[in-house]
Amino acid sequence: MRCIGKGAESAVVFCAIMNLPPPTTNFTKCNNILLQSARETYEESRVEAVHEAVEENDGGRDIAVAFDGSWQKRGFLRRMV
Repeated sequence: MRCIGKGAESAVVFCAIMNLPPPTTNFTKCNNILLQSARETYEESRVEAVHEAVEENDGGRDIAVAFDGSWQKRGFLRRMV
């Protein structure tokens, strides 16, 4: 359920429809542990990317950055003003 962006309540409904036992009561606890791990990994990766970019720029911190702010969905358009 976490991988498809659904919460504990959706897991309960899914298990009921599929005639499965309900999910464990520590669903939220496990989800929070995964969230914390993902945040730590993100922070480490971001810091490492900054260090690599500064190193590639001969120690200069004035680095141009480009990004794509669009979603991976059809019909979604984000306008930057």
